Amino acid sequence: MVQLYPPHPALAPFVLNLVVANANFPEGVWHHVGARGMPMLIFPFSAPSHTSLKHGSDGRSYPRPLLDAPAILSANSIYTQCYFEGTVRFVMVILHATGASHLLRDTLKGFVNEVHTLEDAGIYAPFAELQERLWDQHESAAAAALVQRYLLRYFLQRQPHSTHDFTPVIHHMIRTSGMASVKDLSVKFNCSDRWLEKQCTEQTGMTPKSWLNIIRFRSMVNNLMRHSSQNWMDAVERFGYYDQSHMIHQFQRFAGLTPAQYFRRFADTERMLKQHEGGMSGLMSREG
Repeated sequence: MVQLYPPHPALAPFVLNLVVANANFPEGVWHHVGARGMPMLIFPFSAPSHTSLKHGSDGRSYPRPLLDAPAILSANSIYTQCYFEGTVRFVMVILHATGASHLLRDTLKGFVNEVHTLEDAGIYAPFAELQERLWDQHESAAAAALVQRYLLRYFLQRQPHSTHDFTPVIHHMIRTSGMASVKDLSVKFNCSDRWLEKQCTEQTGMTPKSWLNIIRFRSMVNNLMRHSSQNWMDAVERFGYYDQSHMIHQFQRFAGLTPAQYFRRFADTERMLKQHEGGMSGLMSREG
């Protein structure tokens, strides 16, 4: 079972929502999730899980065979592969695009498609007590509440890392379904292209153009999930692709598969992991 929990109002500037997995997989299974950009924290609870998370087919993955320590997944610009076996319990904190920058209090430039334990990322100390307490939790709601309590303490004891929060720009990209241009953004926010690029890369790890492409892809996926009988050419026209070949190329870039392959094999994964409700998809519905 996967449950979605909204963040405490004081966490809302940093956290989009919490997705808690509390499920059993009698046989090992791989799932495949398209690029969604948003950085995430993962906290195991109850007991270490046989779970693997990996960006792409040969990208950076969780460094151990068991999910036995909290980790941070930076913004991803490619698909993610997830392996589940046996009892799997973890709290996934989906951060805003700029949330990892506030968490790490550092630039995210060069930190894309990475998976690090919090210890390796240098921020384990504030969460060590939390992780010890999580091993005694067996219920999703209790684990989510405990994680929120420690995140509140962590974020509210610190000033935001940047005085120029890039979140409003990301939200505008989402409202336009990723079909704005970088020049449109510069005009909208009264800044230079160079400033926009610098702030976006430092605060999110990706360029504005990369974000626009991912948001357009996720907008298309969400639309096709809601309207499975929709003609491909309707999606091409609605989301501003040059032609069907261009749309398929972008889909393969962010999902590793053609649209037909992806929806045939992994539409259930999208729903199981609440991809159509949480993270960027949830933000799209609110911004819409």
